[in-house]
Amino acid sequence: MTPAVFLLSPGLGGAGVARTIAVKRDPPPVPHPPPPLLERTSEPLVRVSSALPERFEEPAIAMDEVVIRAQRKVHKPPSVRAPESVDFQPCSEWRDLGPKALADSLDTDQHRVRALCPQR
Repeated sequence: MTPAVFLLSPGLGGAGVARTIAVKRDPPPVPHPPPPLLERTSEPLVRVSSALPERFEEPAIAMDEVVIRAQRKVHKPPSVRAPESVDFQPCSEWRDLGPKALADSLDTDQHRVRALCPQR
């Protein structure tokens, strides 16, 4: 089955390319002719009068002037206490940290670490 697929795939691809070229050279006939192009006429279809309405001397709606004032809120930063001085001391034995596949070799990204505990 694999040789058949291997041989048919390029053949079908080539047939698709050949069909595309044939359609591009000689396109199929159009079933309906395109509509005729519109032509510009010199007569306007609608007559427009250019008379403007009368101008009003006073505005149609009379309102008092509106003044908007915004007050800026001042935010005080929260008071910050000085942190307590905490001293850390080692509180565990040394242990290996890193890949465990290679045994006891510190050259293979293993590190020796201890835990630190706060001392007050």
